[in-house]
Amino acid sequence: MDEPEGKPPHAGKRLTRKDVVRLIEEHGGPEGLDLREADLRQASLSELDLRGAELSDANLQGAYLSDANLQEATLSDANLQGAYLSDANLQEAHLWRANLQEAHLSDANLQEATLGGANLHNANLHNANLERADLSDANLERADLRIANLQGAYLSVANLQRAVLFGAKLQRADLSNANLQGAYLSDANLQRADLRQADLRRACLADASLRDANLEGANWGNYIVGEEIAGDFAPAASAYRALKQWHTEAGMYDIAGEFHYREMEARRKLAWKERLLPYALSMYLLRSLYGYGERPVRVIGWVVAVILGFALGHWLSGTVSGGFLDTLYYSAVSFTALGYGAWAPEPQGWAGRFLGVGESLLGVFMMALFLVTFTRKMTR
Repeated sequence: MDEPEGKPPHAGKRLTRKDVVRLIEEHGGPEGLDLREADLRQASLSELDLRGAELSDANLQGAYLSDANLQEATLSDANLQGAYLSDANLQEAHLWRANLQEAHLSDANLQEATLGGANLHNANLHNANLERADLSDANLERADLRIANLQGAYLSVANLQRAVLFGAKLQRADLSNANLQGAYLSDANLQRADLRQADLRRACLADASLRDANLEGANWGNYIVGEEIAGDFAPAASAYRALKQWHTEAGMYDIAGEFHYREMEARRKLAWKERLLPYALSMYLLRSLYGYGERPVRVIGWVVAVILGFALGHWLSGTVSGGFLDTLYYSAVSFTALGYGAWAPEPQGWAGRFLGVGESLLGVFMMALFLVTFTRKMTR
């Protein structure tokens, strides 16, 4: 029976290395060789020249393609799950929607390759060259991209959740709207990278270079970086400091304030971890009192607590005559140090008088603290 028009000649056929070599020779070279939908599972094709070959929809699951030349080859929708492509040349190869899950691509050359919509879940791309590669909408969840070259790569809307990008070169990379939740970007070079609207919740960013990067509209969640979650408080403080500086220079002062708060929290946790108890306790006091200058509402809470506390103390101890409302008035006026006016409850003995003086001193301090914190928040 004649093959249906347009059907690939090797569709569904199991081919070995010997078969492929023979077909290349018969074709007069690899360019344009039609191997679409061919069954090449586990085939040993290492160091083979397959430049410009047509391998769309081919089954290359677990195939051995280390050091193979696949420059400009078409592998759209191909199944390369678990394939061995270490040191392979895939420059300008077409891998649209290809399944590269758990593929071995360490040291591979994927410069300007097209990988839009490809599945690279858990793939090994350690030290791979992906310069100017198109990885838009690709799934790179948990992929190993350590020290990979992604300069100028297109990663818009890509899923990089929990991907490992330690030391990766991401200069001028387009990561807009990318999912970088829990990604490891420590030591990565993100100079001039576009991270607009990217999801950076719980990402690790210690020692990452953010110079001239665009972080506008990035989703930071609760502003906690991955290092702090992992208990690495010193790197976390460093990451917060860099993020605070970037947002300050960009005029995003509210977000800069949040990262300042997280930096101080990381320092407090580090002090506690290293048993620097006096410093840790002083930091905890500053956190509780006014949130390191970022939480003026906490000062208000303390003001209310102090006034009510002193009023209750006067009332229960009987140091001020009258009922609870009288003691509350006495406490509020003592706190504000404005003077009691024409009428005030009479304090009983020196204890009541000294408590009133002490509350006045505390009140002056706390009102000054609130004004400084509030002004700092509102005027920057």
